[in-house]
Amino acid sequence: MVDEPAARAEHDHASGEWQLLLSRLNDWIATADAAALWERFRRPLLYAGWLLLALIVLKVYGALVGTIDSVPLMGGLLELVGVIWLSRFAVERLLRRSDRQQLLDGLETRWRRFLGQG
Repeated sequence: MVDEPAARAEHDHASGEWQLLLSRLNDWIATADAAALWERFRRPLLYAGWLLLALIVLKVYGALVGTIDSVPLMGGLLELVGVIWLSRFAVERLLRRSDRQQLLDGLETRWRRFLGQG
């Protein structure tokens, strides 16, 4: 194979730029303190990781819901299950005054703990 001088010169020039970039990067890493860099970029990297994880979870969740929704009669069946659960919850915890009061007290306690008051 015959190398043309122009092609070789372009390759040498690109290789030289790459070597320059690598040498500057190595100098920067050598002079920078790794612990200081980690402290500086830890929080943004953590946020980026959590954001990426949330996007992946939402994508998987959306695919799962889409798959369930594509099954015939599944939407209506899930609505029926929800109505049955809500009816049972109401009968067990909302008919008697003492049960309602206990439920409201529990919710109020949780709300105060959430606000940091209890």
